[in-house]
Amino acid sequence: MSPLGLPFQNSAHGLLTWFLDPRSLTLDEEGAHRPAALASHLAACYRELGRPASPAGEPVSKTGRPYDRSGYLREDREYRGFVTALMDFVQTRMAPHLTHFFLHGSLATGDYVKGWSDVDTLMVIRNETAIDGRRLLDLRSLCMASWNLFLRICPLQHHGYIVAVESELLRYPSHYMPPQVIDEGLAVLPAQGTVRFHVCPQEGGALRSLKERRNSLRDALADGVLRHHPSRGVYLEAHYRNAHEAMSQLFALLGYVMTVPAFLLDALGSPCYKRDSFARAKPLFSAQAWGIVERASAVRQEWGRRESTHYRANAVPQWIPTLLGPDYIEASHRLLEEAVALGEKAKPSMALAQG
Repeated sequence: MSPLGLPFQNSAHGLLTWFLDPRSLTLDEEGAHRPAALASHLAACYRELGRPASPAGEPVSKTGRPYDRSGYLREDREYRGFVTALMDFVQTRMAPHLTHFFLHGSLATGDYVKGWSDVDTLMVIRNETAIDGRRLLDLRSLCMASWNLFLRICPLQHHGYIVAVESELLRYPSHYMPPQVIDEGLAVLPAQGTVRFHVCPQEGGALRSLKERRNSLRDALADGVLRHHPSRGVYLEAHYRNAHEAMSQLFALLGYVMTVPAFLLDALGSPCYKRDSFARAKPLFSAQAWGIVERASAVRQEWGRRESTHYRANAVPQWIPTLLGPDYIEASHRLLEEAVALGEKAKPSMALAQG
């Protein structure tokens, strides 16, 4: 690998993820030359990173479960038809750029809530695409073209595809997406085989992510504005002050709250499937901190009954404050403070165990 190493890889990976996400459409407002320039830059980054001379980290092999389109549609055909439409698009349009594609999370395991469960994927991008600006632009156009398919599944969807470049698997930070989630994921490309990760030890990305979000929430306590995941330039405000235009922002916050257990377990060196993370992480938190997880889960379950996929506005429905309470920023901050403290406390013992 290039002497630039893992910090440069993480930076390039974060930029590539954003570039392939609809949030990067702000580039196009200045003309086609802007996304083309960034594609060229990203390709140069991945050419510079190159392919490690030898893999680094613990080898982990994953295959997932075979995706059977007709079998998937045997239940809940109308709603699952939205999911298969996206998988059809991946198979017919995006496959030339990919070595592997997995659908994971509740849409793969069947315990989804209609309209609330977002689309979770892992797509492994071929090296030939990652180092070629024109191919990256083509892949980006396909990602943007499929965004409406995401929104049919989850109108509040706020992120695109989860990605990794083929060469990154040889030095893979688990915070990109813990490989364990593939165990119950669906392998979508017909010819894809086993994917092999080499997971970097003590990379620290999960704890860093917890700290960054903790810091955002800490800042929000000062003026009641969470400057993260805006919608059309509008941020989430505390105590439902802008409830008339804040549902997608609140959805993003609650979605992150629900991933804190998985991020913490990854930071503690015990990554697992998100669905299993709640039971494993709950005993680590105080009852007061864990309360926001339970309230967010109650909102998730009620959403499927009350709103489902029919929701189209961005106003917070009137029934949510009763379940969630007014202190969603304060309560989320409390959860993140405890998560960071747990991760920090575990660092010395983890270093001794691996040393």
